[in-house]
This record gives sequence, C-alpha cells and structure tokens, in this order.
Amino acid sequence: MYNDTRLKTIRRKLRKSTTEAERIVWNLVRVRQVKGLKFLRQYSVGRYVLDFYCPEQRLAIEIDGGQHNEDEIKADDGKRADFLEANDIKVIRFWNNEVIENSEGVFAKLLTEITPPTPLASRGEGGKKKQLGFTLIELLVVVAIIGILSGIVLVSLNGSRKKAYLARAQEETQELAKALAFYAFDNDGEYPPDANRDLPAGLEPYLGAGDWPDGPWPGSVYDWDNWVDPDDGSPIYQVSIRFCAIGDPGSCQFPTEPWAADFDVNSAVYLCIEGACRSHLSEPIDHPGYCFNCGDN
Repeated sequence: MYNDTRLKTIRRKLRKSTTEAERIVWNLVRVRQVKGLKFLRQYSVGRYVLDFYCPEQRLAIEIDGGQHNEDEIKADDGKRADFLEANDIKVIRFWNNEVIENSEGVFAKLLTEITPPTPLASRGEGGKKKQLGFTLIELLVVVAIIGILSGIVLVSLNGSRKKAYLARAQEETQELAKALAFYAFDNDGEYPPDANRDLPAGLEPYLGAGDWPDGPWPGSVYDWDNWVDPDDGSPIYQVSIRFCAIGDPGSCQFPTEPWAADFDVNSAVYLCIEGACRSHLSEPIDHPGYCFNCGDN
C-alpha cells in the first residue's frame, strides 16, 4: 500500500517534473524545518501519489493547479480524499498561485495546522494521568540554563552539521559510484548516458533506499556526468553534486565552508570515476570545486 514498487517509475517522473510551487513547498518542509517532522515527496499511498507526506503525522500536503477546478478532476480528487480519509491520513491543500505569491503564509499555515507529537504522560496513583512537565520556576531555571549553554555550543553544533553534510556527500557519492559500476558490468561495460541534475534511468535497481536525486546540502542535487574530454576526446565519468538550478544563478545555495568560498554557478562537489574530472565540462580542471578523490583538497 505504501510506496508500491509498481508506481516507482511514476514517482520518479513526477520528481523530475516538479512544478515551481512544489519546489517552494519542498524547500519549506525538507530537513525537518516544520516542527522537526520528516516529509517525503512524491510518496504513494495505494494508487495515489501524494505531493508530500509525513509518515509520523499521517499527513499529506497537496499542491493544486487550475486544472483541479475541472469537473472530472474534481470527481477524482473526491475519491482520492475519501480514500485518504478512510486510511486516517489528513490532507492540507494549497493552490499553486497561493504558494508562489505567499510562501510565508503557506509556511505559517503549516505551523498552525500541524500538531507536534504529544508530550509523554504517566499514570499516578489511582490510575490517573500524571503529566510529566515543569513548574513555572523549574521552567524559568531551564530557560536560563539553555540561554547560557546555547552560546557555548552553537558554534560546535554548526561545525558538526557542516561535517555531517560533507560526510554524507562522500558516502552517497561512493554508493552511486558502486551502483554505476554494477550497471556497467550488466551492460557490457557501458555507463549510462549523461543525466543533467538527475540520476540516469535504469540505475534504481542498483541503489539503496533514499530520496534520490536530492543531495545532502539544502537545495543541492546529484548529477551524473558522462562527458567527452574537449582536449583529447577521452571519456570523463563522475558523480557530482550541484547547487544551482539550470539557467538560474540566483537559485544557488552553496555550502558555507571555506573550500566553497569561491564557488560559482558551474562549481560542484564530485567523485571522479575516470578521466580528467572537473566541476563543469565548460571549465578548466582547476575551476573552483571540491573533488573527493582527486588529491588536491
């Protein structure tokens, strides 16, 4: 019922054809930005693929375009709503233009309508509920302690988060490289064609579970580069992580790291599989970037 493998191709196509409104909402809810909850995109329940889904809350977020006003689609939406309600899944809906024109309002509505996990309670004498909480004085003491400690640990936490992004990037690029090697083994030594801001078709059977092609850093995306070296015609194979949408330099979200200080729209973090790897085919080998295995980081 949940994420049926028969709908995997459909889910992948929907991820590749993400609308502007869906991209905005994904940036609002990803990396647990809404009350610490994890959302998945293009997640299927039964025969329906939901735009966004939080398993912990059994909550779906749906983004509707103008076509949802049409009678036939309204009827299908009604069946969809009945199915989700029957399976105890709450749905929050937004219109495309509502998201694009008022993303702050959308985020505020999500914070208002989503109920965080209920606090723990225990049983006291006589079977009555005894709430586990703080008195006002205890709460004030805790707040004061947190205020003192937060300044001490904030820098350390930020540093740990940055290290976690890089460690995840290295682990996942290696996982992708292994998957590509198995793909090539099963296809007479041929790697799949280049895939821009995406993973190549046919790679899924060799990959573990994950929200591919999303990268580890907020706003980043994996990219499979199958290039021909402009200097000598030899192949270049690499797994890259890119930080800008195609044709939109204003969308770039670079890592806040010293090694990314001079990144530009053609920069990438990448793992070289073969050839004269680089951040971008149109740039020289020494163009700003971060290579895991080139020996120059």
